[in-house]
Amino acid sequence: MSRRALWFWRLYFVASVILASAVAPSVSPAAVYPLKVSANGRYLVDQNNNPFFFSGDDAWSLISQLTNEDVATYLDDRKAKGFNALWVGLIDHMFATNAPADIYGDAPFTGAPFTTPNEAYFAHADAVITAAAQRGILVLLDPLYLGYGLGDQGWGAEVLAASTADLESWGQYVGSRYKNFDNILWVIGGDTDPTPVLSQVSAFVAGLTGADSHHLLTADNDQEEMAVTPWAGASWLTVNNIYTYSPTLYQQSQTAYALSPVMPYYLMESYYENENYTTPQRLREEAYWPSLSGGFGYIFGNCPIWMFGYTSSWCGLSDWKAQLDSPGSVSMMYAQKLFNSRAWQTLVPDFTHTVLTAGYGTWGDTDYATAARTADGATTIAYLPTSRTITLDMTQVSGTQAKAWWYNPATGAATLIGTFATSGTHNFTPPSDGDWVFVLDDASKNLPTPGSSAPTKIGVFRNGTWYLDTNGNGVWYGCGTDTCSGWGQTGDIPVVGDWTGSGTTKIGIFRPSNGTWYLDTNGNGVWDGCGTDTCSAWGQTGDIPVVGDWTGSGTTKIGIFRPSNGTWYLDTNGNGVWDGCGTDTCSGWGQTGDIPVVGRW
Repeated sequence: MSRRALWFWRLYFVASVILASAVAPSVSPAAVYPLKVSANGRYLVDQNNNPFFFSGDDAWSLISQLTNEDVATYLDDRKAKGFNALWVGLIDHMFATNAPADIYGDAPFTGAPFTTPNEAYFAHADAVITAAAQRGILVLLDPLYLGYGLGDQGWGAEVLAASTADLESWGQYVGSRYKNFDNILWVIGGDTDPTPVLSQVSAFVAGLTGADSHHLLTADNDQEEMAVTPWAGASWLTVNNIYTYSPTLYQQSQTAYALSPVMPYYLMESYYENENYTTPQRLREEAYWPSLSGGFGYIFGNCPIWMFGYTSSWCGLSDWKAQLDSPGSVSMMYAQKLFNSRAWQTLVPDFTHTVLTAGYGTWGDTDYATAARTADGATTIAYLPTSRTITLDMTQVSGTQAKAWWYNPATGAATLIGTFATSGTHNFTPPSDGDWVFVLDDASKNLPTPGSSAPTKIGVFRNGTWYLDTNGNGVWYGCGTDTCSGWGQTGDIPVVGDWTGSGTTKIGIFRPSNGTWYLDTNGNGVWDGCGTDTCSAWGQTGDIPVVGDWTGSGTTKIGIFRPSNGTWYLDTNGNGVWDGCGTDTCSGWGQTGDIPVVGRW
């Protein structure tokens, strides 16, 4: 924050099934928290090792300024736009109407700061973090915001006055309270160099990490500092970031990428929407420049959203709800859609212009184009701040043919340029002025349109065997190229879904003879037993199986429609066990003879 100035239609037949994705288009798979660092140290992954592209929003005053009802409004909007990370202050000092108390009048401390935590305040904080978790959203939680110059924006003065024992105790309290909240990444400090209070902050971190070894940690320091800058060698700091107002922040991005030893990094803060005359294009640069320079994402900021309108003096605006669909918010949605439609985690920055050989502009100027290529050569992505002809070395593409696209970062529209031989070089010119994203794919990979999800492919279920068109060409090439899987038996009803939230559709069957589901949880197409795969007794003879993401979590869940009484029974909590109509869902919708359908109406 700038604190200075459904699921798709599914029709079930005993003989055939259309395979459809159970994940909303162009949204990364629902993360299984807590996050961890990838094996190569370049990005973050969830507990299933799924890459986590970081599309963040500054929601600093979420805990201190909003009612529970407004929290839900905000979180639902951000989830719908693909934001999966929020930067939030655990305790606020200035940026809320009742600061440091929350909107309900509960202060974080009943007496001296750090040693007298108020249960009522932190119960509300618990509820906010839990609400984010229910929507699959990570919270970058800052429990010790120092504030600019250790001034009254933050808790710097109180930290200076506190003993190291007090700060260690505070760290122990925070760590103990939140160690089992999986959707947290800790942020230490904020908006100032911590050197004057290094011993106090270090004591806090010692208390925090002593109580909580569950979560990753980063730091927020002064502008033009990385997280590691004042914390060189600190073993607790596991995630790096850049904080810069530079008009050419790709330079700071390259510095972070070149750090040794390797550490994952993201853009922590730069210019915010409606502040400092920031243009929509500048906001897009802040998303694409670091993400194509080895970063794993960015935090976007909008005034008055970050403080939720506690004052209009900051940017002349206070109606935060009116800003939810701002140009900046919408363009961040398109950015994450693009990156999540490609193997972004394997992108390697093209700092030496091996792929984008001409037309990349001037290093150190605002027209500089950043580019990156996946390690296998399947995809190259380049961000052009201005329209110009660019030259690509086509031999850097892995296949014999390449498919080229223009992607408009302001509208999310993708335009196919054509298919080209992967020999020599080729020039490409955007269709109009403004900033553009160029995408070049190995045509043989059949990758989806940039910004969309992986294409749905066809398949059939025949007498207990699945035949799936794995390569998506609509032609049967045999079990070696396409997929054959003996999963089920004659009389079973095929079902498909993303049972684990991994982003990949998996197979399963419902056996009417015993009312049991058998789901390929690990996705290997082989029955590994009820311990590794999933068995669930849900239904009875005569029921019709239905599947869908009943709660919007990104994971497909099971259910049945009972034609005999026109009632739906849905596994709302996803545990595969019928817990009654209060916990799971019963819905009298239909009548005898009806055929069930589900969708995102």
